[in-house]
Amino acid sequence: MRADQLSTDELNRLLNPRAQKRPWYAFIGGNPSQPALLAKVNAAGKLSAARVELKTLTAKRVSAEVRLESGVLTVRKLHAEVLGGSTTGELRADFSAAQPAYTINGSLQQASMAAVAALTRDAWATGRANATYRITASGQDAVQLRASAEGMVRFDWHDGSLAHLALNDAPAPLKFRLFQGELALADGRFTFQPSKMETPGGIYVVSGTAALDRRLGLRIMRGKTEAYDVTGTLETPRVTAAAPPPTQRAAIKP
Repeated sequence: MRADQLSTDELNRLLNPRAQKRPWYAFIGGNPSQPALLAKVNAAGKLSAARVELKTLTAKRVSAEVRLESGVLTVRKLHAEVLGGSTTGELRADFSAAQPAYTINGSLQQASMAAVAALTRDAWATGRANATYRITASGQDAVQLRASAEGMVRFDWHDGSLAHLALNDAPAPLKFRLFQGELALADGRFTFQPSKMETPGGIYVVSGTAALDRRLGLRIMRGKTEAYDVTGTLETPRVTAAAPPPTQRAAIKP
């Protein structure tokens, strides 16, 4: 199958013209009162599209091997240009149960963080990033998918900046040569495993959380005596100097 352009919204209307409020994948999975036509269909082939639109995210030069078997859709050898970089990976979508379940894993190369920030309608980041990821989720809509999503992301972000963030009385944006680490996704938020950020002012360790609703609960530390708590939101973060750990405070008592 080859196409100049595909849209998930258009697929929804095409596959379910009489059920506009049902997600497009209901055509594959169906429900107990209305079995789906494709639930018993097996098919395999190759897909390529010059452009695929998924809400506000656009992918170009998309190609993949696709298999549909008993309500399970498997996409292998997925390649696409996205977010100013490229991605490769695999997707498994199981529509055979009442709740669709998804697993996606792959890698992202040289993505523009300015393009990532544009998806949130705020220019909060610049630079280029690479990442590997594995995410699972289940549900009928975006709310259920976000609530159930779990997984991990390993990243390295080069020559970047955080437009709304400043540390140690330096002016915003906070610039760094390298920011690398690992994120765990669960309960609607990303949790930073201690991650390293190399800035002109020194090397900081970042830990804490960044929620999918953009709320922050981060701790940024340099050595054992310089620490900052970052709260608020991605667009309007609040930075406050944090007290050193108890062991350090005890060491500097008069």
